[in-house]
Amino acid sequence: MRPAGFAGESVTGPGQPALPGEAGAARLRGCQSEWLAFTGHQDAGAARSTLVLVHAPGNSDAIQPSHWFVHSEPYATVAVSWAFHEEFELPSGASFRYVYLVVVDGAWDADGSGSGP
Repeated sequence: MRPAGFAGESVTGPGQPALPGEAGAARLRGCQSEWLAFTGHQDAGAARSTLVLVHAPGNSDAIQPSHWFVHSEPYATVAVSWAFHEEFELPSGASFRYVYLVVVDGAWDADGSGSGP
C-alpha cells in the first residue's frame, strides 16, 4: 500500500465521525485522544485499509502528555508530539518512554465495524 493512498482520506478518533481530507485531520491535530485512525484506498484498486494508532495505558503516567500531529493533505502524515503546544525540559539523566500499538486492517469505521480488504 502506498502512503499516498491515505492522502485526502478519512481520519477519525474516539467519539467522532470519520471526516474526509484535512477536515478530519485538522479536528485531531494537536489533540490528545486514546487513538487515531486513517482509512484509505490501496493503490488504484477498490481495497481499503485502516491504520490505527493507540496509546498504551502506561502513557498516561508519562512526564509530558502527547498530542497527535496529523495531516491528510497534501499527503498523509501521522506522528506523536510531546511538545506540540509547548516545549518541556527533561532533566539531565532523566528519561521517559511512550508505547503505541499500530494496527493495519481492512476498511474500518469508528464504531469498529467494517470489512476486510
